[in-house]
Amino acid sequence: MAHPPRHGRRAVLLLALAVTGSILTAGCADPAAPGAGAQDPELVSAAQVVEAELRQSFEDTFAGLQLDHAANRLIVYRRPDPRLDARVRELAASVTVDLRDAAYSLAAMRRTVDRVVADSGYWAERGITITGAAPRADGSGVSVYTRTGDEAERTALSERYPEMPLDVEKRTIVPPTHQPPSDIVIG
Repeated sequence: MAHPPRHGRRAVLLLALAVTGSILTAGCADPAAPGAGAQDPELVSAAQVVEAELRQSFEDTFAGLQLDHAANRLIVYRRPDPRLDARVRELAASVTVDLRDAAYSLAAMRRTVDRVVADSGYWAERGITITGAAPRADGSGVSVYTRTGDEAERTALSERYPEMPLDVEKRTIVPPTHQPPSDIVIG
């Protein structure tokens, strides 16, 4: 496999870090999520099982998940799919599940994330430094991280990627000091 140019490897690393953060949010409590607090091991375990199954078997309808520890509830975001709903109820029978509609699947959001990151050179030539991108756990679109996170950047990015709602945030992603999960490819 040919390696992308040096700046391309950096973009892939940033994408991997952004997606990793999203995966961790989906499998663990997001501090900004409803009721972040003490973690129920049974709820965390059910979320891990459900997420693994939905990523593998329902890629066109699964969007993401969050844990609401205060309410001891697993929130699953998905495009309406009776088979997915039944599978979630089967896998997470021991916890309270809240199934919520999502505008986009994880697969659709990832396609836009891939496009944004692949275009990081294009954006750099226009004065926009992309520092990362990630699907939103609630399936509402994609978060793009830049050095400034201003409205002009959001407008420019939204014009280039009209298929997906984007929010743009000022964020610098610091590479982890540990090895990334084996399912993430870096450069």
